[in-house]
Amino acid sequence: MKILFVTINDEHANDSELNLRRGLMEVSQVDFFGPGFSTTDELESGLKNYWNKGKYDALILSFAFAIRQITYLDLRYIFWEHRYKMSDYSIYESIRYADRIIEESKEISSPKLVHYHFDTISFTEFQERCLQDLLDAGYYLWGPGEEFVPEIEENKAAELMGWGNRYYKFIRKNTEKTISINCHVATYKEFYGAPLEKRKYDVTIPGNLDAVMYPVREKIVEKLKGSKYQIFDDYENRTLAYREDDKKAVNTSYKRDEDRILDLRLKLPCHYLDAGPKREAVAFWRENYNEGLRISKMGYADGGISFQIVRKFIEIPARGTLLLCQDIPPLSCLGFKAWENMVTVTPDSVLEVSDYLYAHKDKMQEIATAGRKMVYEKHSPSAYAKHIIDAINVIESGRYKGSYWFDGEFYINQA
Repeated sequence: MKILFVTINDEHANDSELNLRRGLMEVSQVDFFGPGFSTTDELESGLKNYWNKGKYDALILSFAFAIRQITYLDLRYIFWEHRYKMSDYSIYESIRYADRIIEESKEISSPKLVHYHFDTISFTEFQERCLQDLLDAGYYLWGPGEEFVPEIEENKAAELMGWGNRYYKFIRKNTEKTISINCHVATYKEFYGAPLEKRKYDVTIPGNLDAVMYPVREKIVEKLKGSKYQIFDDYENRTLAYREDDKKAVNTSYKRDEDRILDLRLKLPCHYLDAGPKREAVAFWRENYNEGLRISKMGYADGGISFQIVRKFIEIPARGTLLLCQDIPPLSCLGFKAWENMVTVTPDSVLEVSDYLYAHKDKMQEIATAGRKMVYEKHSPSAYAKHIIDAINVIESGRYKGSYWFDGEFYINQA
């Protein structure tokens, strides 16, 4: 199959989408079109001309590029989202060509997928409008399906942050046009096989410790820090290598010198600059994060207030580290089974469960090994890419009626 991926050469600090692109390239021929990939002449000539010359079978559009349409969002959002990327393109070029590329893509009759890889809890009205417009134009949505997005209780804290069930309601309305595959995979370079007995630390709790977004995680940290267990807590930055304040300016790369000068003079970061994190800073953050998982016997993950799968559920067992986690509905869909390839805990039970595991080290190693094996077999980029190819083939046949995961297997509903 010959696929044209319409996107931007941005390389986000979170490399989940990039990993899935690589997976597609393992199982099919993939070309790229868009700012940072295409020449100015190609962009000026247009998407349809490039498509017709290449004779492609399917088109995949990254939502990261789709939302750059200024007809849907104001420039404030576009510049804000841009600052999280190590960009090989100019944001101004992206804004210039976005509308034309998207409109031309709507005229293509072959199977078309829009890849949504953003948070679902913070799904906005603008994003919904953009996605619905694409689905109405013949696109199918590649993103988390209903089984991965439990309906959450909306509280005042969530309302203040703009969080809610908008994506959950959207996905239920568009079930038959959704390819239910999230972006949380483990690449082959992330798998690690050192036995637990060789590891220095007892447990680690990676990721954001924000008490509003991850209230259970904060309680787990409090319980473990007051215990006998040795915790790896030497993380350089728990919220990714993003530009958050003026102290991180040294880790920022500027496309234009005047942007650097202006940014350094401002008391707070400016979202409107053509700038993003330096690759060196992100590489250091990633290795620091990986080290924490590799040298720990157990690692904890939870779904936050949205009770959803985050990449840590996949990353931790991939390193051969025993996954301690919150018991959330989507776990069983992906093939996780308690006391077989992971262990569920609560703040009240985490110490008792840890004591049991350390008293039964053979069982502890058995669970960790099973977790690594399950993730390797079911949640690699190439495995997900094959599911995407299968879905495209069914769409081409006109029989696609949605998809879902059950017990670690991906299923496609057909007419």
